[in-house]
Amino acid sequence: TSSEIVRTMLRMSEVTTSSSAPYTQPLSSNEIFRSLPAGYNITKQVLDQYLTLLADDPLEFVGKSGDSGGGSFTVNLHKAWASLATATLESIVEERFGSRCARIFRLLLRKKHLEQKQVEDFAMIPAKEAKDMLYKMLSENFVSLQEIPKTPDHAPSRTFYLYTVNVLSSTRMLLHKCYK
Repeated sequence: TSSEIVRTMLRMSEVTTSSSAPYTQPLSSNEIFRSLPAGYNITKQVLDQYLTLLADDPLEFVGKSGDSGGGSFTVNLHKAWASLATATLESIVEERFGSRCARIFRLLLRKKHLEQKQVEDFAMIPAKEAKDMLYKMLSENFVSLQEIPKTPDHAPSRTFYLYTVNVLSSTRMLLHKCYK
């Protein structure tokens, strides 16, 4: 039912929203209710409950932009695209490197920056395997390494090495591979 509501919102705003807009045009709950497919038998109260749940969801695909007349709702297109790209990256990492690498990849997505020891501990993977997996993903540009020196001389023994995932660069890298 939620997907049908969002699909209806997207169908209603596909003509009025430009292709580069971050949000769709605001739609009232009454407009959404009138535009639902004929075979969909839900009441206005149930629709309002679904819209409230969608607006309160942590993924923030649907946002509430006003309270008049039951509220105006928009679809956050940038968040939807970013979530789709991240999910695609996760599935490609799992396909290519296995479920343990996917666990490390998801961990880095959630925690942003981690040292190798932290990755081993949080992912609950032995040190040697975690190191191999990180280096494998690093060599394929799915993971990047950021050096933070403790001292200005950049000595390796006094430098933090943090692993991170740059979703935008990884997505572009995969897009270029697809073009090739």
